[in-house]
Amino acid sequence: MGFFKSIINSIKAKQIPKDKNFRSKLERDMYINNTLGYRNTKDRVDYHDDLFKRLGAIKNRFNESHDRDAYILELENIIQTDPECEDYEGLTLLEQYIANNEYNKAWGYSNKLLTNPNCDISKLRHQQARILKKEKRYIPALDMIMAEYLLKYSNQNNFNRDAFIKEAGVCTRALKWDESMLNDIADILGKQLKSKNYNEVTLHDTFKKYLQSKNILDKEL
Repeated sequence: MGFFKSIINSIKAKQIPKDKNFRSKLERDMYINNTLGYRNTKDRVDYHDDLFKRLGAIKNRFNESHDRDAYILELENIIQTDPECEDYEGLTLLEQYIANNEYNKAWGYSNKLLTNPNCDISKLRHQQARILKKEKRYIPALDMIMAEYLLKYSNQNNFNRDAFIKEAGVCTRALKWDESMLNDIADILGKQLKSKNYNEVTLHDTFKKYLQSKNILDKEL
């Protein structure tokens, strides 16, 4: 029995990738025999270690060269080659499109990120609001900022009203709205958060009705 077991282990050992490193013979044996599913766990850990090294190298090259076009190209390539990279650097790529004034690309990619279940949608809404502000589309930008804060504070008890006022105020001042309207919008958001209703559509509809009550219409809402 021991003879056949040693033959089987020898065959399994030959199937180990050449670049696979082990800290001990025990770890190697656990990998060969997939003890308690260890092979899958180690492969997953090693994959992520390698992935983070590659992503780190890309970022370091950008920090040294400041070549944004090259950085975007490298991010696009690695995400296309390994889609899981989008979980970690998708928002970074979106941010770089915006920094490079590539708003059409940014919008297209932001819509793609909406389908990624691992994307932080509150951060995505923040980036979408940035695009809208750069395009001087301030009312839709306010809609996005409200959605950002609704999702951002969905798992927290205290809504940071001051932070919202500061961010949203950039838009209301550009629109030449008075301070009372900014406070009304903050109240709308705060009320929905207090009710623990984190539905973006509900907030959007409430905001739209508020604007209609002020005789303000925007075809993008």
